[in-house]
Amino acid sequence: MVNDLTDLDADRSHATKRHRPFASGALPLSWGVALAPVLGLVAILVAALLDVLPHLVLYGAASSLSSAVLKTLPLVDVFTLSAVYGLRMIAGGAASGHPVSKWLFAFSGFLFLGLALMKRVAELGARQGNGYVARRGYMGGDREMLALFGVASAFSAAIVLALFMQSATAEERFPSPLLLFGLGPLALFWLCRMWLSTARGHMLEDPIVYAAKDWVSWLVVAAAVVLLLSARSGLTSASTIAV
Repeated sequence: MVNDLTDLDADRSHATKRHRPFASGALPLSWGVALAPVLGLVAILVAALLDVLPHLVLYGAASSLSSAVLKTLPLVDVFTLSAVYGLRMIAGGAASGHPVSKWLFAFSGFLFLGLALMKRVAELGARQGNGYVARRGYMGGDREMLALFGVASAFSAAIVLALFMQSATAEERFPSPLLLFGLGPLALFWLCRMWLSTARGHMLEDPIVYAAKDWVSWLVVAAAVVLLLSARSGLTSASTIAV
């Protein structure tokens, strides 16, 4: 809510974000001002109960700083956004008793950075001209360069995933680790497809929202789940695959 309240002018000039509740006027601004601190207090209570209050404080500080200043600084904004995504993951791991591994952290770092860049590229594509974009610090002409950064991040994430598949960790945790090699092509296919949709101007929403409505993304997720469960259960042994 704080983010939307601080981005009112920028959202109102955006092709799709102008339909957001605050930007369109469908929801009174006073509601956001009143509810933001209430929701913050609820979050603090829940975090204290789950023993992740330090994570929440860091997350809140990073998010507030991003909304106030960092999102106006080119590149700093996307690195901050990917770091905030990472903090969510780390907090979830701490709350659930499943700490984030170094492999997952490395993979997610490139993945989140790529998605943050994808979001910015989509925003720039929805605007006309090459001038500066309000509350972003980017120019319309930066779109192609940001897309290059994002595609590079996507391939970097796939490389980390490929390295994990042949690591000792994968050998220890999965009875059939060879099945994991199917995850690399799936992840890379999905990321390349998302970038192609962005280049064609179809990415009119946040990438996560877009993927949630995309049937191909759901098929990729289903295939990945099948591979993971098969590798975990030892459905196919290395000798069987070799034969």
